[in-house]
Amino acid sequence: VQRFSLTDSLGESTKYLTLGDRIRMTVSHLEKLTGDTSGTLPKKSDLVLYVADYPMEQIRPLAIARSSEDSSLSVLTFELIRTEETMKDWKMFYTMPRDYTHMVKFSVGMKDGSAVAENEGHEIEVVFIRKGIYRFALAGLLFIIISLFILARRSSIIKDNCLLPTQQKPFSLAKTQLAWWTGIIISCYIFIWAVTGARVPITESTLALLSIGITTSVGAKVIDVSQEKKHRPQASPSSGFIIDILSDDNGVSIHRFQMVVWNLVMGVGFVISMAINYAMPEFDNTLLALMGVSNGAYLGLKIPENPKHSGMGEGKQQPPAPVVAPPPPVEAPPPPPPAPQTPPPPPAD
Repeated sequence: VQRFSLTDSLGESTKYLTLGDRIRMTVSHLEKLTGDTSGTLPKKSDLVLYVADYPMEQIRPLAIARSSEDSSLSVLTFELIRTEETMKDWKMFYTMPRDYTHMVKFSVGMKDGSAVAENEGHEIEVVFIRKGIYRFALAGLLFIIISLFILARRSSIIKDNCLLPTQQKPFSLAKTQLAWWTGIIISCYIFIWAVTGARVPITESTLALLSIGITTSVGAKVIDVSQEKKHRPQASPSSGFIIDILSDDNGVSIHRFQMVVWNLVMGVGFVISMAINYAMPEFDNTLLALMGVSNGAYLGLKIPENPKHSGMGEGKQQPPAPVVAPPPPVEAPPPPPPAPQTPPPPPAD
């Protein structure tokens, strides 16, 4: 490799590279990589970009041409793209010691690694994490978290639908789960986009987790609507966030507890994986199935949570009727005194 020239995504010259930029390298006797003695340039499909002696299998040259200055020189243009296919290639640079930039050696070679053009120590600065935007993204995430917390406390966004005032409404486990995954997925996506400048693809695992949350929320709503005329413990005044999401009419329940634990474990794992790889995580299908079973158990055991009391109105338990003492017995009035008897008149003479 003789020399390099760098251009950004707009075609302007630059002194360092970021994902999305282009690198143009001038290589002498490129045809020797294929062992071709006829002087024919190799096909673009046979060559790949090498970064730090690592073959980027999905990054092929955009163009190959002879140099106008010297026929023994060839000019190759590569674009540092980050797509779903190239994600595994760039992944190692985000798991290195957490530096914002790396000095990287570039070269070109055969995709099978049989021959690689020699790079005599030419290193290029590559910015994998943009420092200023990284800090701005952290501040943005903090703002989103605080905003969600305030909304959760002051509105009904994750509270049960009932006739109580907003501040007294109990918290809903299904709505909390949906808000949990919505917040995590949106925050992680914006963070990766802001830091790397790459719009990373949404993985199947991400879609599955959000779908599980939406399905659970809809299922819980259907169950609650079908039991509107029963006393639902969720329609009682709030006892605090933790107690509300873990409890049914009989207190803390195991089906609610296991659902909360699994969502916490998966959520923390999602964020840690994103922070290490700067990519939306991909979970094993068995783990996703376990999440589905956990949520299915919650919905199945939610149906008998509400006692079978009917005729009590929507979402509120009627207080028991007050006990009224029987009235005292009414005494019959005393009989009237007998009328005085008039003596018969004396007989006439």
